[in-house]
Amino acid sequence: MVVDEHDRSWTFDRQGDPHRDRFAEGVHHSVDGPSEVSFARSGTAATPVRLLTPELLNVWGSPASYSPILVQRIKEHWLLFTFEHELDPAQRTTLVIDEGDGIAHRFYDAGQVTVITELRVMDDDEPIPPRPRFSRLQ
Repeated sequence: MVVDEHDRSWTFDRQGDPHRDRFAEGVHHSVDGPSEVSFARSGTAATPVRLLTPELLNVWGSPASYSPILVQRIKEHWLLFTFEHELDPAQRTTLVIDEGDGIAHRFYDAGQVTVITELRVMDDDEPIPPRPRFSRLQ
């Protein structure tokens, strides 16, 4: 995933998938074709993109009907949020946010686990790599 906050664009490659999701100039290009959407809402198609702006995840109340019920500090700078669905208390979601960078590095939701294993802030004049590669999750 590469996000350019200045240009309000992003690209997202899922390991092993030849398709690349991308968002630029108000258009989200997905396997389903292009669709116009705002930058703030564009990350709903790719959860890892949304983890960079966790305040925009749909677990903070309506319309998802989740509410935070527990916040725990883990070590020096990690916050673990546990959310519970208002209609089914057994349905829970957790989110781990780094207080230092404000990014959610782990998201556990209804059978889907998303973990950001590496993160690097690029310089403004640095060219974006065509297909960034990261080490596999151990």
